[in-house]
Amino acid sequence: MARFITTYLCSNYIGMSFLDRPAEDPSELYDREAEIRQLRFSALNRAVTLVVGFRRVGKTSLVKAATKDMVRVYIDARRFEGMSYMTIRDFLSELAKSLSQLLPISKRLIDFLSRVRGGLSIMGLTIELSGLAREVSIPSLFDALNDWASSEGKHLVVIIDEVQELSKMRGFQFTSGICLRV
Repeated sequence: MARFITTYLCSNYIGMSFLDRPAEDPSELYDREAEIRQLRFSALNRAVTLVVGFRRVGKTSLVKAATKDMVRVYIDARRFEGMSYMTIRDFLSELAKSLSQLLPISKRLIDFLSRVRGGLSIMGLTIELSGLAREVSIPSLFDALNDWASSEGKHLVVIIDEVQELSKMRGFQFTSGICLRV
């Protein structure tokens, strides 16, 4: 059974130094230790964690800093903000970029990803789409990633920043972490 936890953030920090990019390390954040602890616990123990808050309060920084030492797939869906609609190919292209960053961590990941049904191809340290993106089985892909993480004794965290942008996707619907064809 999926348990949901929502973390609400507000920012009242006067005099905090600002970065021109999201923070990547907990040391770059000020007075966020409690939120980092809560988010780390949730990422390791809950099926789904939502981080909700007003714009520009540090949600991305908090998530990146809290998961810095975890095996993670980070998809920045802000790339789709200016689009009126997006395709599964757009999403899979971003996912492939993120997965490519995991390849140097474990050569065994290639074995697990080769089990994915559809058009994924692995060339060196890059994952690319081959053929039609509709052929790639998203559930099969996430099953392979979970199997790989379990075999390594690790916990995989999948982060989709600005997930609401995925509502623009035509032909697929994300529900409870599974992509269903509609």
